[in-house]
This record gives sequence, C-alpha cells and structure tokens, in this order.
Amino acid sequence: MVSYVDSSTNSENRLYYKFDRYVVSGYKDTKKARLLIDSFVQQVRDPQFARYQQYEIWFYKESKYTNVKSLQDNIKVFHDHSDQDRIYQYMWLKGQALPTWKIIDGEVVEPPNNVIISEIPDSSKKEK
Repeated sequence: MVSYVDSSTNSENRLYYKFDRYVVSGYKDTKKARLLIDSFVQQVRDPQFARYQQYEIWFYKESKYTNVKSLQDNIKVFHDHSDQDRIYQYMWLKGQALPTWKIIDGEVVEPPNNVIISEIPDSSKKEK
C-alpha cells in the first residue's frame, strides 16, 4: 500500500486530500472478490477520512508494471502503466461517500455512464 496526502489553499482554508493505493494479487472479477474488497475498505479506511476535502482508495490488479515493487519504487512508472489495471475506486468528498467505481480495462463500468455527447447543431445553417 502507498498512501499520500496533498493539500491546496483556497481563499479561506487549507484543504487536504488523501489517496491510498493497493495492489491485489491473483484478482478475479467475482462477486466474492467485490465483497472482500468492500469489507477491506471498511477496515482500512482512515478513521479521520471526513477531515479530508477528498479521500480516495484505489485498487489495482497485479501485472508486470502494476505491482507492489513499482508502486513503492517508482510511482511514475506505476502511474504510466496502471490505468488498465485499476479495478475499484472508492471516494469520499468532505466525508460523504460517492458511488464506488468498478473499472475494467481502463473503462468505468459501474456506475453506468449515461452521458451522451453530441454535436451542437449549427443554427446558422437552414435545413433544406
């Protein structure tokens, strides 16, 4: 596990952000694995999580580049190669839980993304 805290300042306060990262060996996408990870999060979540503007716990499946050694030795290499291996992301904003993301091959699959992006019609062109 690697954990780090960052901060920023707005016009009134210093804001703190905390990020915890875990690598899961032998991960299989099963309901049991999800329940075990959910239970683990409840055990390891920082007891002071509500003091952070944003607190996140990310889980990655182990791979050639996404492993404990690269996480501890070279965070840049880890981040450059880990997006495809991220499997869950738990987030809290000001102590309030947000929906947990389930991620497969770099794409968030839960919760579903129902946003549709389309071109804005050009109102200067008249339909014929």
